[in-house]
Amino acid sequence: ILWLEAWDFKTLDFFIRVLMTWVNDLYKGDVDEAEFVDRVADLLDEQLTRAWNEGMRQNGLDPVDDMTEEYQAMLQDIIANEYAYVDDFAASVQKGTLAEAQARAGLWANRYNDVVNQAKLATAEAKDKMIWRLGDTEVHCETCAQLNGVVAYASEWEMAGIHPQQPPNGALSCGGWRCDCSLEPTDQRRSPKAIDILLTIGIS
Repeated sequence: ILWLEAWDFKTLDFFIRVLMTWVNDLYKGDVDEAEFVDRVADLLDEQLTRAWNEGMRQNGLDPVDDMTEEYQAMLQDIIANEYAYVDDFAASVQKGTLAEAQARAGLWANRYNDVVNQAKLATAEAKDKMIWRLGDTEVHCETCAQLNGVVAYASEWEMAGIHPQQPPNGALSCGGWRCDCSLEPTDQRRSPKAIDILLTIGIS
């Protein structure tokens, strides 16, 4: 994709930067809605694939050698789900204020972190241990604060249905919208009664 080659497209920062630029362009009328939709669709495909690959690497896997058909199908489902919102997003940019459009773009760009976390959980072994780490936001929701430092097996996090981001996220009191917490692979000792802690939080 030639118009992406000029960018260092490896991080969430890139995702936010590019999305904000295109939102501004559409709002000012420098690009039309069709071009905006095409650009965002290509960006989603590129960046969410990179996010998935980053999650695999954090589990010590090589996305080239270790990508299975199951993992590929999960990634394509994630990307297809995001495609479904592109037209609505384009329309909303032109209907509201620029500040509203930029705020929505910032929330959407956080899908990068979400996909990293989904990939880490999906590609971990059942007995791999994962620790909940708080993100950089100044104020954390009650659920994320409770989860901070909890170490559980990947299978236990999945069983409890507790994940960072993934808005609308009914397991988190913040809804996952501005969540920048993460689940990180760890060698730390599993938290005592970890699954009981997670299940209690999950149903609270």
